[in-house]
Amino acid sequence: MGELVEEILLRLPPSDPTSLVRAALVCKPWFRLVSGRRLRRRFRERHRRAPVLGLLCNSRRELCHCDEGDVFRFVPYARFPGGRAFHHNYRRAIDARHGRVLLRGMLWLDDGQLGPGEFTVWNPITGEERTLPPLPCYEDWNAAVLCAAHATGACDHLDCHRGPFLVVVVDTELTGDIVVHIYSSEARSWSGGQTVVPRPNKPASWLWPSVLAGNSLYFMLRRRRSILKYDLGTLEISVIDDLPRTSCRPDVLTTTEDGRLGFATVSKSRLYLWTTKDGPAGGWAQSRVVDLQKLLPVDAHSVVGFADGVGTVFVGTNSGVYSVDLKSQQARNVYEPEGDGCNVLPYMTFYYPALGGDCTGEEPSAGASSA
Repeated sequence: MGELVEEILLRLPPSDPTSLVRAALVCKPWFRLVSGRRLRRRFRERHRRAPVLGLLCNSRRELCHCDEGDVFRFVPYARFPGGRAFHHNYRRAIDARHGRVLLRGMLWLDDGQLGPGEFTVWNPITGEERTLPPLPCYEDWNAAVLCAAHATGACDHLDCHRGPFLVVVVDTELTGDIVVHIYSSEARSWSGGQTVVPRPNKPASWLWPSVLAGNSLYFMLRRRRSILKYDLGTLEISVIDDLPRTSCRPDVLTTTEDGRLGFATVSKSRLYLWTTKDGPAGGWAQSRVVDLQKLLPVDAHSVVGFADGVGTVFVGTNSGVYSVDLKSQQARNVYEPEGDGCNVLPYMTFYYPALGGDCTGEEPSAGASSA
């Protein structure tokens, strides 16, 4: 019976971690199953794709003008113990990947305006934060956080949110040179900047989040007709200029299930998805068009976020942000921002209840009970 119960528990939806809590309270044998490493490991291996647990929402008004008040809000997307909405003052969410969130604080400058401060890597599940050494950045920059083992392929990223990580910063200096800095959590320091001048007149902008496709990070450039590619294996930088000449500019970068780069955009309440083509010729192909008027009660004006691997895009409307599941064609209102729209970073990871241990997959401590 124990093996049969384990097979049943493995089929609980990862997007509802409270179901594991309820299962653990049934009886002591079930508690031991839910608390053990075996079930947690098999649970991750079975589902593979981490669910969206929350949304990190930056107000676009605050992004552009650095107004006082809330800078970003964490909005629960799934049901999990402790999941609650809250906000951070004078901080902005820059990137979220492999169970971590990259934040940047805001500091008061001599002219009375808010300027960029220190980077912090935050684990929303454990509450742990690591503030990185200061790194000056100019006006046009972008950054990403990822597991340190990604470049070598030594990690499946199913439970690495407490392991070593890297932070990659792409910065445009006053000279127009684009410089890449890398922070290693193991070395606890920044590497020397690698300089390249691909397009001085098209600097990177952190307003649009990066994506990780294959072994490369991609950043949208400010004029949004080019994409900056940073290869984590070779450490080479290149620029993709051959974006299709559509009637509307790309809103966010995306990825496909087979690891190809893409982008999404909205025009006249229609969602357009583009992907890179296979083969030596390369190029772009329009992969899908979704009529959002059939799914949403109001007109959509832009794509504000994308959940990698789960087929969900987030679109902005005049009445809030809606999630659109591309597989089921279902939509729901997930956030009503204050001010003029927002951009959204999905926080994705597996969550396990702390049943006498912690929520990282460790065995429960001695004497733990279901009470």
